Amino acid sequence: MSAETDRPRPWTIVDFERIMLGSLAAGLLVTGFYWDAMIASQEAAGNAQSIGVALFSVLFGFGLNIGLTLLISRRRSTIAKWIAIGLFVLGLPLTFGILVSNMSPVPPAIPLLQTFVRLVAYALLFTPSARRWLKREPEIAPEIFR
Repeated sequence: MSAETDRPRPWTIVDFERIMLGSLAAGLLVTGFYWDAMIASQEAAGNAQSIGVALFSVLFGFGLNIGLTLLISRRRSTIAKWIAIGLFVLGLPLTFGILVSNMSPVPPAIPLLQTFVRLVAYALLFTPSARRWLKREPEIAPEIFR
């Protein structure tokens, strides 16, 4: 194992992980407010297993986000980074659609704040230290010390 792989994670990666996991924890609380509406929409669609489908959807979504976050912050996966960013971008119309429809059981500021916080977390992945760390490049160019 090289010294480079032993290098600690930069603060931007640590903060990315903390922000994302905090955002997901807050998302679980918000999901509690949406639970009845999720069940009602499944029942309106004629789904007899509405609770099971809703529970699977929530667990799959949160599990996927947690997995991608940890792959990025612990395994340096750039593929996971782009998948997570792509899913975030694809989810933006859904978030704003819920807010515009006024069917949200929570104040609009909460999903907007959660979206902004995630945007900040993803922006941290594009800082110079995070980009170098994800690419497994040294923090300081070794040729300086030759």
